Amino acid sequence: MAGLLAAMLVAAAAQGAPCLKCHAALLADKKPHAPVKDGCSGCHQAQPGAAGKCKSPTAAAWKLAAPDQPALCGKCHDTSGAGKQHAVIKSSGCTACHDPHASKNPALLKTFPVVALCYKCHSKYDDAEFIHSAVKQGKCLGCHSPHAGEAEPLLIDKREALCASCHKRDALLKGESVHAPAVEGKCLGCHDPHRSDVKAQLADEVNAVCLKCHDAKQKGKPGAPRGGQLVDLSLKHVHSPLKSGECTDCHRPHAAANPRLLKAAPPALCFRCHARNDDTPFVHGAVKLGDCVVCHAPHSSANATLLTEATAAAVCFRCHQDDITGRAWVHKPAGEGKCLACHEPHGGDVRFNLKAGPGAAACTGCHQDKGEAKVPHAVLQRQGCTPCHDPHGSSNALGLIKPLNELCASCHPGQADGVHASTFSGGHMVAGDWDPRRKGRPFSCASCHDPHGSDNPKLFYLGKDAFEMCDGCHGDRTGAHPERKDIHRRPPRRGTAVTEVKP
Repeated sequence: MAGLLAAMLVAAAAQGAPCLKCHAALLADKKPHAPVKDGCSGCHQAQPGAAGKCKSPTAAAWKLAAPDQPALCGKCHDTSGAGKQHAVIKSSGCTACHDPHASKNPALLKTFPVVALCYKCHSKYDDAEFIHSAVKQGKCLGCHSPHAGEAEPLLIDKREALCASCHKRDALLKGESVHAPAVEGKCLGCHDPHRSDVKAQLADEVNAVCLKCHDAKQKGKPGAPRGGQLVDLSLKHVHSPLKSGECTDCHRPHAAANPRLLKAAPPALCFRCHARNDDTPFVHGAVKLGDCVVCHAPHSSANATLLTEATAAAVCFRCHQDDITGRAWVHKPAGEGKCLACHEPHGGDVRFNLKAGPGAAACTGCHQDKGEAKVPHAVLQRQGCTPCHDPHGSSNALGLIKPLNELCASCHPGQADGVHASTFSGGHMVAGDWDPRRKGRPFSCASCHDPHGSDNPKLFYLGKDAFEMCDGCHGDRTGAHPERKDIHRRPPRRGTAVTEVKP
């Protein structure tokens, strides 16, 4: 360094400007600015008649070789760039950051490392729990240009390309389902580029970041998510992971192998928190297919258990045919939308996911009187109630799948003409406008036989044999039951509507 200084003194003396005789301290133990090696006149010019008078009291004896400092530096250093210029260059010139004569630091910086120089003007970005690695390492110039940038704020490249230079897109976007902002390179819509108190340098808490776009209040705005991608937290019931946890408990933020950025496909995803309900002999098809969201809203709902409709029936009828609307008879629970009174919604040990059990057990839990007879109707024991009754709704009274006598004849075809109930005067009628013992009901097979069961082998309502059964309408013929009167010729009361009702 001493030899270089001596050489520069010789060069300066040769120019008639022995500057370093006074200003040698500018170069002491420092790496000099290249033009200084050739003397001071590359940047400074002497005023006419004032050569050597550096301390002139009337005017600057020396002036810069260009009108202003950036213009002077620009003679050798092109810092124009394609974008907006660093504001400090305009306000304070290049010497705000660089020493124009010599420096111990790279690029003649006045302060080193670079981050310390930046923090002289800019707020510190290392005061949070999570700090961007580039900031932590002081690599401000990894993203920002110190002179002029292609994009705000003085970025060395477009934002999407800049992030991708370190965070590889192929790894981030691996999967069939990709998050639109991630694909479009809008990383700063979610992340703070410098630091944050939230993991992954999120600009806010996870849910707050997601709701910036996915809040139902954004509906209709250009580019906003639509339909099921919107979340309405104002509804009465909010999924507990969303209320107490984070969106990322279920969703990946960049890309996923499953639709809707889900971390796992339903129902496996749901079973992370909810008890498994697909390990029963009979599993609801929606559960088996993983379509939990057909019945349950994944985020929020106005209905209990996050149902997608106000009633269970409305939910069921999304997939199952509505077999109660417009029917003459509707099973009360079905009419009230209480499908779950009889069915397990996810799966069960019995076909159709019946709660009470197979066959007649599914019905006798409520209709207990239909399963207590000594001699039950054989079909009730073998197949239950549904061979005769539709459990939801029917065009026939009592939910019968056919008109009563037609239904009986489907198993007992030989009895349709009444010959089996022969009398002294011929065959007994098996159908009529009115039933003498059951007001308001038409005469039918069920007028003599209990269709569910009886203490009589022939399922008669009364007595031990057919003759005693006849006494119920025709009066006592044996003297055993004088209390039984002949009522079979008594017409129905005027104005009484004859409708078939439950026997």
